[in-house]
Amino acid sequence: SFLVEVPATGHFTTRPACAAGIMAEFLRSPERAPDQSCLDDMAHIDFVTDYKATPAVYALYQEVDAGRYGGLIAPSLAILILIIAVLAYPIAWIGRKLDQQASEHTTQRRMAWFAAVLMVGGTAALTMAVTQSFNRSVALLALGLVGPTVWVAPLIVLGLLIALLAMVQVIRKPKDTGTVTGIAVVLGAGIALSVSLTVLGLLF
Repeated sequence: SFLVEVPATGHFTTRPACAAGIMAEFLRSPERAPDQSCLDDMAHIDFVTDYKATPAVYALYQEVDAGRYGGLIAPSLAILILIIAVLAYPIAWIGRKLDQQASEHTTQRRMAWFAAVLMVGGTAALTMAVTQSFNRSVALLALGLVGPTVWVAPLIVLGLLIALLAMVQVIRKPKDTGTVTGIAVVLGAGIALSVSLTVLGLLF
């Protein structure tokens, strides 16, 4: 007899092709120890002990899996607007430099851009966490998320507060319709993103 320990299996030890091959080899030649080298390539059990309890992710996954995307519309539009802001502000800054246009709202524009960067960063952290959790196991989504979840809420909330501060400051100065509109769009997108993610149970 020969003892063969097969990793990451339960009662159906012979279900993996490797283990089945070992048993077949033993039945063909029971007097010789079967080749067990394929066991080294088998995946071992990956225990997850550090995760953020967010069962709402699995509920959202079930909605998407059923073809219902309503819950993703608001955050997706908000993220799209914030990404556009991240790209548009530097382009506008370059344009003003080339035209040699002075402005009293440079600081507020930079604050709005930085706010958009922070909120996009928080969303990216959430996306990475969902992706890492999904790649490990769909069942893990029922418990929560692994990955950079600790950065999601701080980045998004801080970005929202900076956008709000930029709006307060720009209102107190002589009005620049373009600047006010741009900051208002960033602030509105940040509010929409925060509220929608909170309703989905993904932010707090």
